[in-house]
Amino acid sequence: MLGRNGALLLAIGMLGLGAAQLGAASSINYMPVKFEIAQRPAKPACAGEIDSVESCRNAIERYSDEVRRYLDYLDKETSEALREHNAAVNAFNCKASGTRC
Repeated sequence: MLGRNGALLLAIGMLGLGAAQLGAASSINYMPVKFEIAQRPAKPACAGEIDSVESCRNAIERYSDEVRRYLDYLDKETSEALREHNAAVNAFNCKASGTRC
């Protein structure tokens, strides 16, 4: 959406904003991005049918550790993507409004 002086006004309330949702911005030199995201950890097979509590405990502990690391990774990627997005929008808004930033 464009505001005063043609400045681009964007608010992100959730992730997954696609090019089509960017409206006018999607037609201005928009290059699709190739995402390389770590694969979600697989649930241990023993979680469905426990033969040995002790061996499954080790598998569940490893799985829990992998999930925590995966979530940390996603948190960092999200923060970085939002920082880059905000910097790009701010730069555009400065240019569109004709002010020095």
